[in-house]
Amino acid sequence: MIHIKLGPARPAATDDPMGRDFVGWSPDQTPEQLFARNRGRWLLGARAGVERYVAFSSTVTKQVVLVVAKTGMEDVGGGKWAIVGDILGPGNSVHDQLVGQPILDAYRNPVTYIDHPAELARRCACGCGEEVTGTRMFQSGHDQRAVYKRITARWGGVAGFLAWFDQEYGSVDATPENDLHPDGRPVQQDEP
Repeated sequence: MIHIKLGPARPAATDDPMGRDFVGWSPDQTPEQLFARNRGRWLLGARAGVERYVAFSSTVTKQVVLVVAKTGMEDVGGGKWAIVGDILGPGNSVHDQLVGQPILDAYRNPVTYIDHPAELARRCACGCGEEVTGTRMFQSGHDQRAVYKRITARWGGVAGFLAWFDQEYGSVDATPENDLHPDGRPVQQDEP
């Protein structure tokens, strides 16, 4: 989870590239205003790309004031990013576990990354119902199981899928010069 700490509300720079009037936290802002004014111009590390949630905390109240389900990040220039996402409201389990709770850390850096229990308990994306943790979407092997189940349902198995694929997109010759490494690089003929 990305954790962003917001100071008191203050006017944005007159040349603000995001066209904001204010940045920071104040009690009179709606969640929509709070997000629009504070979603951007952050230095985000590589981990930000895989995080699913963003918690915004107020350094004034020392509480979490907003939680967003991150759907992407927008490059806003100068090596800085803006969060793209959906504001979570009451009734959402992540919102309910975080909003109004104490600030998630006391580090001075305005952007930190937290492994919080509110985001850890998720269900496997294959639909089995098993719990997954961290940034994983599937239990081990469940991604392949889900793919095979769909291939079998639509094409009767891998052979049927391959025949359909080759007909639809052209045959991929299974000769050594067309073999690929797991990372997608072609295997050289003198390699095993």
